[in-house]
Amino acid sequence: MQHALLGLAPAAIIVVGAHGQVNFANAAAARLFGCDPSSLTLDDLASPPARDAVTGYRTALSGSAPPMTMFFSGEFRHVDGRALWIEILGVNLTSHAQIRGLALSLVDATPHRQEIEALSRLAVTDALTGVGNRTHFMQSLEAALRDLPECVVGSIDVDQFKSVNDRVGHAEGDRVLVAFARRLVGALPDKAVVCRVGGDEFAVVIPGALTPALREAFGQLARVELAPDLGSDEVKFVTASIGLTLGGKRNIHAVTQETDVAVFVAKIRGRQQVVVHDADTARELRAYRGDSEAIDRLAEQNRRLHAEARTDALTGLANRRALAEVEPLIVGNPGSRWATCAVLFIDVDCFGRYNKLYGDRAGDIALQAIASGLQAAARSTDLVYRKGGEEFVVILPHTDFAVAWAVAERMREKIAQLDIVHAEGGPDKKVSVLVSVGVVRPGGAVASAVVASGDEAMRAKEAGRRGSVVGSP
Repeated sequence: MQHALLGLAPAAIIVVGAHGQVNFANAAAARLFGCDPSSLTLDDLASPPARDAVTGYRTALSGSAPPMTMFFSGEFRHVDGRALWIEILGVNLTSHAQIRGLALSLVDATPHRQEIEALSRLAVTDALTGVGNRTHFMQSLEAALRDLPECVVGSIDVDQFKSVNDRVGHAEGDRVLVAFARRLVGALPDKAVVCRVGGDEFAVVIPGALTPALREAFGQLARVELAPDLGSDEVKFVTASIGLTLGGKRNIHAVTQETDVAVFVAKIRGRQQVVVHDADTARELRAYRGDSEAIDRLAEQNRRLHAEARTDALTGLANRRALAEVEPLIVGNPGSRWATCAVLFIDVDCFGRYNKLYGDRAGDIALQAIASGLQAAARSTDLVYRKGGEEFVVILPHTDFAVAWAVAERMREKIAQLDIVHAEGGPDKKVSVLVSVGVVRPGGAVASAVVASGDEAMRAKEAGRRGSVVGSP
């Protein structure tokens, strides 16, 4: 009777046995996968990179006390090879006389996942030129310095671009930047990462060595004919000052500082130059500035600006840009910085209503108090970020799900103890937070857990959850 009812259900439902075999699948599940999965195992249905995670989920659900429920999301495969991103709500019914297995309700979340991926791409893309933005450059540079034996890092500054804007206007100036970005992409190797990191500043990361052919390509980029691209003679060409340095297993701040020095020296030499950083360029810059203290001041200014750019002005926490520099880190692989990692996504409940009731200034004061509370409840190794608005993220290196849950509970309680009055804040009329706990799967990037825990927080909010901790291992 139970199987007959499940077979008629509009939702995709399968029942998985003790060893992962699919003992039952209704018609909706067959339509989802494009075949009857009853002859397969749950692991067979998963995409190869996700199979370990699927096995872990199935094992955890099997080991739970019936009728425990657990949530999971991951990549599976349609019979035609298409990727399916499926969200699973499973219940342990192994002790049920008729079911005797894990009953899994499957939802095809592929369109939602594709939307998230599209938004993620937009977040690292320069809207004007279509190349990467500063965030993408920093992520790519960090990955290259970590993973590649050698690479070339370049900074390209269009010479006297302000005069271009002054002469032909900002709209035509934008067209010049778009055309120049297109020329950069076309002139450099296919594997080059090209990004616009400022108004008229571009940066590149290129795997491999600085070969004669690559030097020649950069030399051609020091003066670029643009009239054919623009269809106008208003701006016939632009020149660029280009600074290069070599990557490898090096500190990211040292590398970016070297490209800055090389670009500055290119400007000193009269612009339209390609300069590769070495001891001579550093000496040349020191001589130009009069003494070595100028270099130290420049370095200190860069460090200060770097810190300011990655600090939230309101709360003093690290900001979204700082979080973006951690998100690409891979966890659990040989050589990874962190063997394990957990993520907390924290959303202040009903905060929009708080601002409307008490005003933006009161809202700012509340956010400052919440940020201080989260930092106080965090451990010394935890990294606390204000993601934006009323959303916070905490990265917990070398932490498993159980410990992360305990930290999340401590943070939830800490905010509750602030006793910030909120007339529409729930039964206790105080500001509260929803904390979603996630873990980074072995071989996965921190960003994957940030997205997953954020999605789970949004689902919990839509379900009416407030002042609570949610998540699944």
